[in-house]
Amino acid sequence: MRIVVVGDKSRYQFLRQLIPDTGMHSEKLVNKTIKLVDKSVEKSDDSYFSSLIPLNTQVVFPSEVESEKFEFTVNDLVLFFDEVPFQTEFEIGQLDKLTTDPNVAHLQVVLYDTKQGMLTTDVTTSQDAKDAAKTELLKRQIAYVDYPESGIDVFLWNLTALLDPAKKILSKIKKKRELLQYTFSMDYEFDFLEIEDKIVSPIVLERLIKRTKQDVGRLVLETATNRAVVNCVRNEALQSMTENLYVKYLGELCVWDQVADLEKIRKDIQRDFKAFIKIKSDFKFADDQAQHELEINKHRNQVVLFKDQVTRFFTKELALILEKQFQKRLKRLETLLGEK
Repeated sequence: MRIVVVGDKSRYQFLRQLIPDTGMHSEKLVNKTIKLVDKSVEKSDDSYFSSLIPLNTQVVFPSEVESEKFEFTVNDLVLFFDEVPFQTEFEIGQLDKLTTDPNVAHLQVVLYDTKQGMLTTDVTTSQDAKDAAKTELLKRQIAYVDYPESGIDVFLWNLTALLDPAKKILSKIKKKRELLQYTFSMDYEFDFLEIEDKIVSPIVLERLIKRTKQDVGRLVLETATNRAVVNCVRNEALQSMTENLYVKYLGELCVWDQVADLEKIRKDIQRDFKAFIKIKSDFKFADDQAQHELEINKHRNQVVLFKDQVTRFFTKELALILEKQFQKRLKRLETLLGEK
């Protein structure tokens, strides 16, 4: 990772914050290109170590002589320092060249505004000029940032994160995990409301215990559970809702076989549903419909409990299961990327 620092001489204030006293004044740097490296990079004659440089990163300050003809390499990140007066005609011309250079992966203007020794009126004028520069940069879609007076290491880490694929993905994972934690249950609730009648309406639940001639002699609640797996767990509307939530929270980060993973999740839901339904006692389908109705009334409490469990699974429990499943996959991806 290479960060190239060009622009006004204010960039040398940045240099002085990255390394201790170099014994060089800005005037002496006109003809000298400075390279700062972290300790993982082999040091050369024209380089200096800095404890603030992120791992595997090089920060280059081209000499004043080299700045205009400096050759960028693929994926360079460029910091362009701009101080009062901001956005001069010459600086605008330099930015035009940088925005069209194919090797510049990211360009960011650093607005440097020193207020030391300035009169109040000068400070106000300087701030107005900076605001005008920001407006112009926004119009040109060029990123900018105010020079940080502290937290230089954080500043550099954020810059390298712009180009580091792993850090980009880890940042997205963090955001998705936060979304899962704070918004998933609400998303699930709203989405399920649209399909609730197809999964746990009174009519659907009643069909689960309905008697047919083939059912005679079978256990009612056991049979109803198996029917719920077919008619509720495997319901097309529920599977579609699950897939939509999966895509929303995992889609852009999915580096595995999404089709196979969704199928695994469906099988897990089926397993979890059967484990969730607790049948303490059961009864058999009667020989005729009238006798069946009597049996249902006789075991009304068990039937009501069963229906409540089915309803609770799909309205509450499944949301927790899916959130946990999604979090597990994001955590696994973090581990693969080296995040502990």
